[in-house]
Amino acid sequence: MKPIRPAYTELHRHLDASLRPETLLKLLHHFEVETEFQTVQDIKQKFWITQPMNSLKEVLDCFVLFQKVLRTCEVLEQIAFEAIEDAAQEGISQIELRYSPTFTGEYARSSWKECLDAFLLGMRKGCEATGVRAGLICIVSRGYGMSAAEKTMDFALEHRESFIGVDLAGIEDGFPCRNYAVPFRRAIDAGLPVTIHAGEAAGAENVWEAIDVLGAKRIGHGIRAIQDAELIKRLARDQILLETCPTSNVLTRSVESWDSHPLPRLLSAGVPVSVNTDDPGIFGVTLGEEFSRCKKYLGLSESDLRSIDGYAQRHSFLRK
Repeated sequence: MKPIRPAYTELHRHLDASLRPETLLKLLHHFEVETEFQTVQDIKQKFWITQPMNSLKEVLDCFVLFQKVLRTCEVLEQIAFEAIEDAAQEGISQIELRYSPTFTGEYARSSWKECLDAFLLGMRKGCEATGVRAGLICIVSRGYGMSAAEKTMDFALEHRESFIGVDLAGIEDGFPCRNYAVPFRRAIDAGLPVTIHAGEAAGAENVWEAIDVLGAKRIGHGIRAIQDAELIKRLARDQILLETCPTSNVLTRSVESWDSHPLPRLLSAGVPVSVNTDDPGIFGVTLGEEFSRCKKYLGLSESDLRSIDGYAQRHSFLRK
């Protein structure tokens, strides 16, 4: 059988955590951000996470460095253009990028709308230059409170034509999905597709709530679903896709090791899954490397990889 042909679809990549190390270094110095990183090699060796951390929270804390350089529309446009260009270099033919207006806007000198326009402009230029198809998902961030969640959903619905879907992301502990029922019901009523970060650090109950309370058609990560046999049956029956991010899951200790990652068992149970990079600007991984690691560490076959990429294509929120 021929190896899988690089023409991948990626569904789960955070745009605001997709900075090239060269770009991050340049921006840190340009904005005079206090940092220990003086070279690109410093970022790769000291900032990129290549060994398992103690918790997901430690990884999320790394995002603050990105916030400090997401200052101007010119920067956001550049980051978006480079993200599409990098996707093309990885053999990706279509990609869904996501970002949080609250997170990006915390340090930005521009309005949420201006930031959105800058991201879209960079993506459009990147797509025109490479032929990659791309879409943008709006993230509601758990950690900023309910008022910010409502404001973010207002923004997503006001600019419905700019987004292919909405997401809920951030630390799960203390922020159960059911808390966000009202804003996400508005998204469903408006016909905006929903994917939810759930079952990454919290248990299977959060995946149930993402589906039954928030109306998710896809789940970001979702690996803790393996703890609940009935949930596995539900995911398989209703073909609700799990956007797995194996390298991220290992490095954040969402799983103890590659050997314990549930991806092969999920696939065998008929649950649709995709493989994704999550945060390439933190984990330093490409989508092709994710597929290679799935073969090497999880024992997936070329046929499995084809099935996984097929699931990603069929479950994409990008308009056909």
